[in-house]
Amino acid sequence: MTTPRANFRPAARGGFSLMEMLVIMAIATMLITLAANGLRTTWRSQQIYTSATSLMQALSLARSNAMRFNCPTQLRIYRFQDGDITTAEPQYRAYQVVSVTPGASQDQFHIVTELQRLEGTTVMSKFSQYSSIVASDTPLPGDSMYSYVVVEFRPDGSTNLETNPSQPWTMTLLSDWGADKQGPLPKDARTLVIAPETGAVSLY
Repeated sequence: MTTPRANFRPAARGGFSLMEMLVIMAIATMLITLAANGLRTTWRSQQIYTSATSLMQALSLARSNAMRFNCPTQLRIYRFQDGDITTAEPQYRAYQVVSVTPGASQDQFHIVTELQRLEGTTVMSKFSQYSSIVASDTPLPGDSMYSYVVVEFRPDGSTNLETNPSQPWTMTLLSDWGADKQGPLPKDARTLVIAPETGAVSLY
């Protein structure tokens, strides 16, 4: 006599367990966070690079204006408190090109370009080892909240900066989160180097 075999089948799973769902959510959150941080870093680096190239163009404009119109022309970089960045300390955040008409008693200044802000949260370092140009920092007349540094181009294309082979004239741009730190520069920092005798500018 043959005994019929029972046909056992495993019960079908109804879905993911709570533990599996928690693991999946944790992994998804981690991946989203990593992607967001990567995008933020890339975007910040792009803002710094864009600011550096724009500042380089402004320096070139100041030099060409001085040579074309035979008058000294300045690039000014302004330092002030800005609520759009994380640090509460005044930072170099905006720049402007201004031409100069020398006068017997007082020079006259004429706006060549409107005030331009650096992109996003980009600032110029206030530390002289990174931005040696800050040695010329001057309070804005009548306003103790603002100061500025100047690079002045002469009609022959040279600058007012002193020639010193051991001390190049630099402007270093970086994100605001590293603006108050004197440690190693972030990898995405950009430095402009100005040749005093020729007014040529290089970007690194």
